[in-house]
Amino acid sequence: MTVSIADLAKEFELKPGQVTGVLDELGVEHDSASFDSDGDTLAVIKEALTELIGSDHIAMLPGRTPRDIAAALGVPQPEIQKTLMVKMRVMATLTTVLKDDVAEKLVEQFGYKVN
Repeated sequence: MTVSIADLAKEFELKPGQVTGVLDELGVEHDSASFDSDGDTLAVIKEALTELIGSDHIAMLPGRTPRDIAAALGVPQPEIQKTLMVKMRVMATLTTVLKDDVAEKLVEQFGYKVN
């Protein structure tokens, strides 16, 4: 069955980036929007997600773009760009690869820490 990452994040009150982090840790292939899973694997994933409830940590790989960060945080892309330009004084398009320290500071602006 195909499972939506956004729906799974909503079910556990997590951010999509937290769900993709768990999928990466468990070695489950995904396209950042959905993944294929059987019932047993989904049960293991849900158990791992239960442990993340209330966590302010989000998994992020190096070389993230503002678009990637918006998807990981479940925040509209214009909000990410506004935060970059107004609060952080960084000019970047949605496809610009951000330096790791800039990406971490951007995530922190939304109340999360990068793993």
